[in-house]
Amino acid sequence: MTKTITLLTAALMALSAYPAHAGYGRVVTLNMSYRISSENASGITLLSLVPRTLPGRQIVRDLSYFPEPSRVFDENGNRYAEFVIDDPGGGLTVRIDASVEILGYDLSSASPIGSFNPFDDIRGSMEEESSRMELLVNEELREKYLREERFLEKNHAAIAGAATLLYGFEDLETARKTYNFVLEKLTHLAYDIRDNGAVKVLGRRTGDCNDYSDLFVALLRANEVPARFVYGLVPASDGLPYHAWAEAFLEDYGWVPFDPLFGDLGAASFERLPPVYIYLSRLRSDSLLNNGYYFTVRHQGGSVRVDPFFTID
Repeated sequence: MTKTITLLTAALMALSAYPAHAGYGRVVTLNMSYRISSENASGITLLSLVPRTLPGRQIVRDLSYFPEPSRVFDENGNRYAEFVIDDPGGGLTVRIDASVEILGYDLSSASPIGSFNPFDDIRGSMEEESSRMELLVNEELREKYLREERFLEKNHAAIAGAATLLYGFEDLETARKTYNFVLEKLTHLAYDIRDNGAVKVLGRRTGDCNDYSDLFVALLRANEVPARFVYGLVPASDGLPYHAWAEAFLEDYGWVPFDPLFGDLGAASFERLPPVYIYLSRLRSDSLLNNGYYFTVRHQGGSVRVDPFFTID
């Protein structure tokens, strides 16, 4: 419950302090630290997500690493840093530091596709506009965000049945009905270390941020509205800033973020989000991270312990 309260407090503070319109930047300092210790292990490799600039969402500046990574690369829309550690000895701390300008973006500030103005920061960038247009005409790409995935069981009878009651004449109406349905059916609980998936969550009617987002995305996909699971970080005073939310592709607006959990807690609404989100991944299952979150570690023999600690100031 502590995590829920601190995330809620951070969101409410941000919502009151900053206008919820795109183009208003909130600059924060992000530190991602990993304390690594090992016993009789060799070939230790740490792979971590790294924030990157995303049009209309965030601008990443002054990115630094300690020690220097063996490589930094992009794959499947995410950025990763890989650290090869020969011998951590009694312990080694890997650090990733960045200055991140969080751009408030939500349905209330989204501009219709085709109205892009390159001189208006509120409407993102040419890259964002291009990606929005591409999804309208690229059926293969569109299918990527409509298919069934692990934890996003759009074809299950329970999900498909619920979705039939949420269909609207326009995708915006469908998204609104789905958002309200999730808030009505679910009750929030403290962070659950397990991944449950949309079907289980709908049955038990409680969940954390992952669960709210899974159900929202699965229901939208069942109604042929492209949607994706998103996770990253938000300010939290307890050192546990982990959070998940969602994005839906609306034909008139492109990709629009929604946060069903924060909506249920009163820190957001269907139209408005607080400017607190640092994006790290838009993948529900990331094979590079062994289908985990934020980081993974590989090694040969022995044992390795990794203690992550993330802060946003």
